[in-house]
Amino acid sequence: MSKSIFLALGAGLLAVLFYASVATGREETLFLSFFTQLPLFLAGLGLGYPAVVVAAIAGVAFCLLLVSVSYGVALVLALAFAFLHAGPVILFVRQALLSRTDAEGNREWYPLGHLVAWVAGTGAAFFLVLFFVLAGGEQGIEAVVRGFLSEMLTSILQTPTPQAERLVEAIAPFFPAFAIGWWLFMVIANGALAQGLLVRFGRNVRPSPDFAKMKLPDWLTYTTAGAALVLIAAEPGSVKFFSRNLVLILCVPFFLLGLAVVHTMARTYVAYPRWVLIPFYFLFILFGGFAAAIVTGFGFVEQAIGIRRRLPVSVNAGEK
Repeated sequence: MSKSIFLALGAGLLAVLFYASVATGREETLFLSFFTQLPLFLAGLGLGYPAVVVAAIAGVAFCLLLVSVSYGVALVLALAFAFLHAGPVILFVRQALLSRTDAEGNREWYPLGHLVAWVAGTGAAFFLVLFFVLAGGEQGIEAVVRGFLSEMLTSILQTPTPQAERLVEAIAPFFPAFAIGWWLFMVIANGALAQGLLVRFGRNVRPSPDFAKMKLPDWLTYTTAGAALVLIAAEPGSVKFFSRNLVLILCVPFFLLGLAVVHTMARTYVAYPRWVLIPFYFLFILFGGFAAAIVTGFGFVEQAIGIRRRLPVSVNAGEK
């Protein structure tokens, strides 16, 4: 147990080092901040739930001990670390390690689709809190977001330009969904990477779920549909801004479900799926938002009518 504690403490320290890499201002170390949650996931998915709690608490404590900043700044950094990284990872690891034994004595782990729904629900909760905190201002939340983006671009460009103003007007209506959606993908990517590394070295607590078989819970469909109806019916203003961004955040699991459909099709019709999936992801990167919309559409259709169960028996006799 003592070894696990030291490993968890080390994971917390490594997470803070990744987290603090932004403060260096050096481009070659900035990318490390994207992996802040990775050590915490490694501790939880490799050592168990108590380890991720120890790692998270240690990470918050290490943030408070940062010597290069004032105590006030260190406190803000520690709170941000706790709410954006440590707390969510603790929650997701707890859910991921839940299991039960069925009537036949087989161990069933918490389903991947429900775990993804938890991640999206957490992002939606963050946005809900942000909305009610900022919506009480005199100008409204959209004006606050627009002002924030304007100040950020002005600090980068030094001199405001008409092109920058048009860019702000284009981005502001969707910015909260973009920012939270990016955070969601970072959580999912770090969790998947941690599980993959642990499986590679035989240190995983739970087996890796089959991504191609992922199923989303029904409550997520109803919630997304309700938010979409509000978006359609709402007049321009705070309610429409809120519902638009909420729908986009809740679309993240359906995007992943659409990718699961693509993976299933590749397994079904091609003997070596990777020779289809690699070009697919290359084209996906090239076409960006348009490709994401199509894949998300696949996810909604799959949730509604079940594309995968209508496919023929897999012909895949090769690699997975």
